[in-house]
Amino acid sequence: MTQQADTELEDLMASVAEDHGLDEVAFILWCKNFHITSNFDEQVTDFTDAYIGEMSVLEYAEELADDIYADAVKTGYFDYESFARDLEIGGDVWASDGYLFRNC
Repeated sequence: MTQQADTELEDLMASVAEDHGLDEVAFILWCKNFHITSNFDEQVTDFTDAYIGEMSVLEYAEELADDIYADAVKTGYFDYESFARDLEIGGDVWASDGYLFRNC
C-alpha cells in the first residue's frame, strides 16, 4: 500500500471515528492492528467493545485488581506488575501508543 493510500485510509478512519464520537487515534490504531481497510462504520461496535481507554496495561491491572480482588489488595499483597504482564501475555489486552484494548 502506498503512503498516499495509507493516509487516505487513515483520513477515512478518522472521519468515521469523528462521526461516531470516538477517539480518532484509538480507532485508527485498532483498525490498523486488525488490518481493517473497509466498512469502517460496521466496525464501530466491535471497537467500542474492545476499547478500554488511554492508559497503560499496569494502570488497567491496578483498576481491575482493585475491583475483582479487593480483599487481597486490602491486605497489601498484590503484585500488580505480574497481573498486568499476565493480562497482556494471556491475550486479554493489548496496548499501542498509550491506548489499551481488550481482545474480544
